[in-house]
Amino acid sequence: LGDCITTAIVCNIGAKPSAKRVGIVNIIFNLGQSVVTFSAIFLLYNLGFLDGIWDRVIYSAGIANTNTLFNLACAILLFPALNLFEKLSHRLVKDEPVAVGKYDTLLDALNPAFFNTPALAFGRCYDALLVIYDLSRTNISRAFTLVDHYDEKTAVQITEQEDDVDLLTDRVSNYLIQISAHITAPNHVEIMNHYLTVASDFERLSDHALNITEIAESLHKNQEVLPKEAISELNVLQQLLDTILEYGETTFRKRDLDAARHIEPLDQVVDDMINVLKDNNLERLRFGVCSTFVGTEFLNLLSEADSISDVCSSIGIATIARAIPDIKHQTHKYISRLHSGQDEAFNQEYQTAYERYLGLLKDPDES
Repeated sequence: LGDCITTAIVCNIGAKPSAKRVGIVNIIFNLGQSVVTFSAIFLLYNLGFLDGIWDRVIYSAGIANTNTLFNLACAILLFPALNLFEKLSHRLVKDEPVAVGKYDTLLDALNPAFFNTPALAFGRCYDALLVIYDLSRTNISRAFTLVDHYDEKTAVQITEQEDDVDLLTDRVSNYLIQISAHITAPNHVEIMNHYLTVASDFERLSDHALNITEIAESLHKNQEVLPKEAISELNVLQQLLDTILEYGETTFRKRDLDAARHIEPLDQVVDDMINVLKDNNLERLRFGVCSTFVGTEFLNLLSEADSISDVCSSIGIATIARAIPDIKHQTHKYISRLHSGQDEAFNQEYQTAYERYLGLLKDPDES
């Protein structure tokens, strides 16, 4: 009884109603065991069935065996009363009115109980990180649609989803920091560091989606629209970004090094394309095709697109560095080697992507 009451107190500290009921049922069950046991002993003793063993000395083995029989017998006798115990616990502990969140199950899975089994704890983080990436990627796609056709409802959805991303990222990051006190194995430390890095990267993607939404809202409020040429250019740029984001997801989901290596040449194409689009924007400004305000907002959109590509590049490099330790502390040197033309696979993929997407700029109908 003393032990079960201690358990019940622990279950009640800052706990939800369901956890409190666990403690209550534990007390009720143990009280039931005590009542059954004392009643049985009283009856058997008065009937004389215990006379032969009542004064006998009992040793540790006998105590252990008696305890086993006691628990088994009580479990069997009290099993039919479990439904009654459950109903009683619901009467004693009422449900608290709480708002149900979309990601409560995912957040509840980030449980300190898994700290002693790091593989399970990291598995829960992995699940949450995939959701964060998916939410951020969806927000980016929605945000670009607002540039051409602004919709208040979609803008609200993006803002709400951004709040979800922030919440999930904070919880995952805090959980990973708590895990750090329970791990010593080098591979577990590597996983923790990698997940902390990508958690920040995934959250930044959603931030850039929100920035694009704000640019679209600014254009809408000022009753300004981008020229058709600018919209066509953004559509091609978005196609390229979507390809990079797809590789980014595959990279993290499967820890796929091939997918990771596809990102960097495409990021270089994004840089080249943005330079071309900046020149085109200046031409439109020079010939009065768009206002200074529109031209500035278009440049802001290009800056956000460039940042999205850079974040995906960071995700790819982090995955490669985790798999190839020699690159871990020389990432700048590794990237410089790729962009200096010293890697044939990089050069070939860059050239293919450059011709494809820059070709779409000249003839958008091919897309």
